[in-house]
Amino acid sequence: MSDMEFIEYKNFKNIEKIDEGIVEKTDWSDGGIKVALKKLKTYEDQEKNTLREFEFLRNVNRLELAYYYGNQEEFIHKELELLRQVSHPNVNRFLGVTKELEYKNYIIVLQYANQGNLKKYLERNFSSLQWKDKIQMALDIASGLKYLHSIPIIHGNLHPQNILVNDGSLMIADFGFSKEHELRPELGKPAYLDPQYYIKSSEVYDLENNFRKLGGRYYHDFDDINHQNDIYQRLCYKRNEKSDIYSLGVLFWEISSGKVPFSKNSNYYIIFSVRRGVRETPIENTPSEYQQLYENCWNEEPNQRPNIDEVYEVLNKLSSQNFNDLDINNNDQDDKLGMDKNEAKAFKWDLKFFGKSLVMAQYNLEYCATGIGINTDDIKAFELYLKAAENGDTAAQCSLGKCYEFGIGIDKDEVKAFEWYLKSAENGNSYAQYNSGVYFGNGTGTDKDYVKAFKWILKSAENGIATAQDVLGYCYAWGIGTDVNWEKSFEWYLISAENGLAIAQYELGCCFANGKGINSDCAKAFEWYLKAAENGNTDAQCRLGKCYQFGIETDKDEVKAFEWYLKATEAKYKCNEHAKVQYMLGSCFANGIGTDKDEVKAFEWYLKSAENGNWDAHFNLGVYFENGIGTDKDVVKAFEWYFSSALYGYETAQYVVGCYFANGIGTDKNDVKAFEWYLRSAEHGYPAAQYNLGNCYAAGKGTDKDDVEAFNWYLKSAENGNVVAQSELGNLYALGRGVKKDQEKAVYWYQKAAENGDATAFYNLGESYELGIGVEKDEIKAFECYIKSAENGYLNVKFYLGYCYVNGIGTEVNKVKGFELFNEAAGKEKNNVFINDDTEIIDDIDKVCYWYHKVAENDNKVALYKLGEFYELGQGIRENEMRAFEFYKKSANLGFIDAQYKLGNIYENGIEIDTNKEKAFDCYKIAAEGGNIYAQKRLASLYEKGEGVQKDINNAIYWYKKAVENGCQDVKENLDDLLIYQKK
Repeated sequence: MSDMEFIEYKNFKNIEKIDEGIVEKTDWSDGGIKVALKKLKTYEDQEKNTLREFEFLRNVNRLELAYYYGNQEEFIHKELELLRQVSHPNVNRFLGVTKELEYKNYIIVLQYANQGNLKKYLERNFSSLQWKDKIQMALDIASGLKYLHSIPIIHGNLHPQNILVNDGSLMIADFGFSKEHELRPELGKPAYLDPQYYIKSSEVYDLENNFRKLGGRYYHDFDDINHQNDIYQRLCYKRNEKSDIYSLGVLFWEISSGKVPFSKNSNYYIIFSVRRGVRETPIENTPSEYQQLYENCWNEEPNQRPNIDEVYEVLNKLSSQNFNDLDINNNDQDDKLGMDKNEAKAFKWDLKFFGKSLVMAQYNLEYCATGIGINTDDIKAFELYLKAAENGDTAAQCSLGKCYEFGIGIDKDEVKAFEWYLKSAENGNSYAQYNSGVYFGNGTGTDKDYVKAFKWILKSAENGIATAQDVLGYCYAWGIGTDVNWEKSFEWYLISAENGLAIAQYELGCCFANGKGINSDCAKAFEWYLKAAENGNTDAQCRLGKCYQFGIETDKDEVKAFEWYLKATEAKYKCNEHAKVQYMLGSCFANGIGTDKDEVKAFEWYLKSAENGNWDAHFNLGVYFENGIGTDKDVVKAFEWYFSSALYGYETAQYVVGCYFANGIGTDKNDVKAFEWYLRSAEHGYPAAQYNLGNCYAAGKGTDKDDVEAFNWYLKSAENGNVVAQSELGNLYALGRGVKKDQEKAVYWYQKAAENGDATAFYNLGESYELGIGVEKDEIKAFECYIKSAENGYLNVKFYLGYCYVNGIGTEVNKVKGFELFNEAAGKEKNNVFINDDTEIIDDIDKVCYWYHKVAENDNKVALYKLGEFYELGQGIRENEMRAFEFYKKSANLGFIDAQYKLGNIYENGIEIDTNKEKAFDCYKIAAEGGNIYAQKRLASLYEKGEGVQKDINNAIYWYKKAVENGCQDVKENLDDLLIYQKK
């Protein structure tokens, strides 16, 4: 960090913690000013937090963490460079960097804000602020953000604790280290976060369903879930300028109200509400233009939000106006609530007749609560409820709990809400009993206690509350506050279902379908699914779609399946598997299930499903973009969709991403990243990835070459059914590469691969039978294997199959058939094409065909030798040392000297053939005596080194001389050295 403004830590005096130990204020002796010190998280901290957050979704190793964070020093350096470039009066100024003496943590030195952050400032000063002050505060923030966006920097985490106040002027802080926010959205401040995050998350639907089941309050451990930020971080939506604009809108509302948005609600409640379009209620007497501005800013659709220049322009205009002339909102409070005049009157009548109708009072108050009260009347309502509650009216006590829960006529207070619910419950109010159970289950306003939660839910259920009856069934099903008892679970689901609760009807269908608490009965399962679906339960509608599509619990009817899927997607309240239903609709259009095949519509539904977090749809979109199905072909977009699916942990997508990196498709070619993605997929058990990983280790691509690791991954792939890996495993056992050579195991894996139809394995198996390697010799079985290899598409075997016909190996001699196969393998149309016209030899495969024709002539030792060469070098035909050896042996047996040399070479250096220096020596000796200079050279070397024969310098000199005399000058130096040695 030599190019940074480094400040010695010893120059700071009077250090005082001001923000939970993260930020300190201090006097800078050299600078003569008070400054703020902010500690930076180390890489290890980041890793620890990230690992915890990702654990809930999938196992993440250090490789993945490094992928996101890279080198700590480099990361910090890059971000400090970003900070150093920033200079604006409404942006917190970066002064330099220091390093803590004791713990060696990096600390950034920042301009000190003498009035704290915006949250604390509003708490202390809001009552004295005028509208001109509020407009100026908003303008300060907009000015700072306008500057950041112009650089460009996306803040990504705007909230009141990141806005500092210094001498009445507002400054944006914590805008550095922002790339991290693109990957890990913080849920500590969900009210300020762009709702697109939640809209993109399929997991929200699971939580939503639970939320609706308990009327908006659930007794499962949502605090634990909230701590798992992972649920909402699917990487589908990255923060951008419009994300900052959304946060800005919420901040503007907070400046107008002096309150933290949704301050009394849990994180989950905020996420649930904001995702559904709920926003805080505008404050009375807010200037209309200002209100319109922040409402535009927090629009759900990013492209309908203004940009920062437009925001700044509106605020700048407002700041120059006389506030007495502003159009102040004095709208009727009923309209502000979204309630029409009749609804407001209905509420007043409910107050008038309070106590006479428990159900009416309860439901009407709950209905009004969704509008967050009606200001004048809600205060009166609260007063009346309080008076009645204190006089022992149980319904009023329950309603008073509602007032405290939703902040109707009084500030929200969960503890008091719980106290009044409990008092009402103890006095026998069924709704309060239910709510008390929920509060105990959630630990809201009281300590969490599942046993007590169960007790009150049971009382409410026994008093006829259908929702409580359903929840009680769930408690018995999963042992929440009681022992697991599926029979009782079924009984309560049945009671609730018969009382008309659609979700209970659906769950009852599941009980019948799975034999939980009752004997399995597909007909009744379907009957209850149908009732629930007709009553609007979208999970049941989805289930019916599956039933009709696959003929589960009813006759198969793809048209009805399609109709129910479509109905489930059109419902106001989304089902637990909404994104999955969209995926199923895409599948219907893709395959013409229940509707006409339409690849464009299939693409559109897959896209919707993917945007809602279905990772199968992400993968399918990759396929569609890769192949141009229903959309234009675009391998870059294909890669992006495959990549997002791979990040989620979908092993097939991880394999495809590896292939894309390996081949440079849609991204830069990168063998290291290809290896990394193959590894992820392979560790998830994907056979093709395990095979490719074996290839990487075998070839040293993207990693160090390692034959043992290659063998291990081929073995895993083979055991998981990958046919190519099974065949390759046979080769490794045959060659002894990465494992001890074992011809019997080689045959075993060839047989496994052949049983699965692998053409190459059939050939290798045939060769094993023909030569008796690892199995008893059987030329008939060998011939049968060659036939099957050819039938399964292995072109090269046709040459040798023709040779078998010509020479009667495993079959009767049929030279005509043999010649036909020679020509088929070479792609020639007529037989004997090369016999009389050697000029037609064009390329290697033609040469192979030519010599196979020639070998059909009796005792053609040259042709046999040439075929040995082709197999040895892999020219025009697949390299095969074993087959080369056999042809050389036949040629040598017919007296061809050069073939003897080749046999010697294979015995000395072979891989498939076991090395044998003694046999190598014998073959070289025959070839050397026959005049082969290469054999003379090798024979001399064996004599010199005593390999395969007793060391003999005289014989070594003799054969080196022979080789030199015959023109091999590269061994003259060896000869001279031995002659000198001999003289000594």
